[in-house]
Amino acid sequence: MPQDGIFRAIQIVLIATVVAGALLTISAEEVFGDPALSYVGTGAAVIAGAIYFFFRYLARREAKKRSVGKNGAKRDESL
Repeated sequence: MPQDGIFRAIQIVLIATVVAGALLTISAEEVFGDPALSYVGTGAAVIAGAIYFFFRYLARREAKKRSVGKNGAKRDESL
């Protein structure tokens, strides 16, 4: 899963959304003169950032499963 093309594309889009939201938040009042756009940019950046970190969590979990499967070692279920 972490090396899949679609997975990487989703991560890139989420990062781009965070950057776009941050830029919109910073420049909303000065460029567009609308403070509501600042809230929209902040919301978009926060939501996309949360989804990005959720996908990172899924990738790490999948990578851990695959590494355990390749090594043939048993997982410690006592945690």
